[in-house]
Amino acid sequence: MHFFQHNTHHTVKSSIASQLKQLQRLIVGKTARQKVGRQTTRRFSRQITVTSLLIGLLISLPSAAQRLITAGGTITEIVYALGAGEDIVAVDQSSTYPFAATKLPMIGYYRDLAAEGVLAQNADMLLAIEGVGRANVLKQIDSVGVEVKVLNKPESVDELYALIDELAHILNKVDEAKVLKNKIAASLPAKQQLGGNAVFLLSVGNRGLVAAGQGTVPDLLFEYLGINNIASEHKGYKTLGREALLTADPDFIVAASHSVVTLGGKEAFCQQAALALVPAAENCRLLVVDGLKVLGMTTRLAEALAEVQDYALFLRQQKPNSVFASSESSH
Repeated sequence: MHFFQHNTHHTVKSSIASQLKQLQRLIVGKTARQKVGRQTTRRFSRQITVTSLLIGLLISLPSAAQRLITAGGTITEIVYALGAGEDIVAVDQSSTYPFAATKLPMIGYYRDLAAEGVLAQNADMLLAIEGVGRANVLKQIDSVGVEVKVLNKPESVDELYALIDELAHILNKVDEAKVLKNKIAASLPAKQQLGGNAVFLLSVGNRGLVAAGQGTVPDLLFEYLGINNIASEHKGYKTLGREALLTADPDFIVAASHSVVTLGGKEAFCQQAALALVPAAENCRLLVVDGLKVLGMTTRLAEALAEVQDYALFLRQQKPNSVFASSESSH
């Protein structure tokens, strides 16, 4: 029954779209009415009647659940948190949380979607995060009746709340959004002044080091906790020279779980040639955090903050005379 309803809605919607396009052409060309006289008027009247009947049929049909595709782990996580996870029929490869999302069909990586993979899911709407690509693919998807909405990637707590509100409006989950934002706000700890230096490395390999600078989630985590980000002089994710890393001498390194696993685990990560002679790597002072939590602003922000804070405090306990300052809260 759900399949029939869904396809009936699509058929009627397509018919209405076709009728409206014809109406538009007639309206645009109404200046030619004098040349064709009453014939055009009769055609115009019939067109309005047919379209009105189709709209009435669409309204009379039982409401069908919206079939959603989410592209971007942050989007997917928020949709589930708003209680609309059952409407998701497919996700992209960055959608690794919650666990239920990993059981859905994959449409590829959000930065390089293929129209075929999206259209095969017979969805009503594609909800995608900023940076989704490619533009011509999105245009193709939209042209066949799948509504495409691209939403801004949050880089602060306020922007996270704004994204939640925007998705709530689209999904008619306004009350749920209020509850979710209150839950996030209540979970966030007071800002800290832990002191010390740290760096988040997105990649470590033959091509060198790529570190997180300003405008990234790792930088926000460090700033929130009062830890100096040694790569904060640049914006986004940029190459960091080994000499600069040696000079800055971070107390610890943070990396995404998928990057560490790809290199063979923590020990293998710390032993990379690009990290040679760096004390934090030699002693493998490495904090591994779930990639989605540390690379995207998500509803689990408090968890990411707690992991970094706990690790910094652990290191201070190991080295009582280290550079880490008092953990007293700053208000």
